[in-house]
Amino acid sequence: MATLLGRELDELPNCIIGQCLLLEDAFERVGEARVNAGGLYWQSIFSTEKIIFLYCVVCGMTGSGEQADEPGYVSRWKEATTGFDRVRSVASSLEEPRTAGWIADEAYVSEPTARDHLERLVDLGVLVVDETGRGKMYYPDPVYTRLTAIQELVAENSETELTEQATAIQADIEAWQTDYAVETPRELRASVTEDIAVAEAQERLQAAADWESARYQLSLLRDAIDHYDSYTARPSASV
Repeated sequence: MATLLGRELDELPNCIIGQCLLLEDAFERVGEARVNAGGLYWQSIFSTEKIIFLYCVVCGMTGSGEQADEPGYVSRWKEATTGFDRVRSVASSLEEPRTAGWIADEAYVSEPTARDHLERLVDLGVLVVDETGRGKMYYPDPVYTRLTAIQELVAENSETELTEQATAIQADIEAWQTDYAVETPRELRASVTEDIAVAEAQERLQAAADWESARYQLSLLRDAIDHYDSYTARPSASV
């Protein structure tokens, strides 16, 4: 069972588990943290406020003031956010389409409230909705997600810092190519055959997943670098 600061994380909402697992490292390095965990590879920027909030969420799990029918971390999450904030947080972190009912449970709001907020997020272009046999399924809009990630990179890093991050990721990709004698993550997955030991197969599949995430992050960084002047330009005030 995953733990953080001695606390069990199995009851935490899915949208903050990943961030909580990175919290201890973030305390040591407030600022830019390079992370490789859970099959994902990304650059994560932690603000002091975000770290403090997550710390309160985790430490509140066994707080003396929690209600009998509601864990302490839920009370603190609800106190610190609105229903819309929680629905957006849960929906934006989805890795697969989910129903309004599922999102409502994760965000601790009623299903009608979740539906209202989700439809608003669809109208804003944050989410995409599909009609299925199970009803409406919501998931993050890939274009919005990409543009938001690029916007955050540009806002929080200088062009030099972006270049340094891109160089580091490119070096990791080249290392995978050298170590496994393949050119792409797909080729690495294809190298997992029956004659390979289980441990080696798992290592290769994990490396392939990290490689794909690294390539996506590198594409974001290159976009931010290539258009840095345009993204950071500000119109001149008229006289």
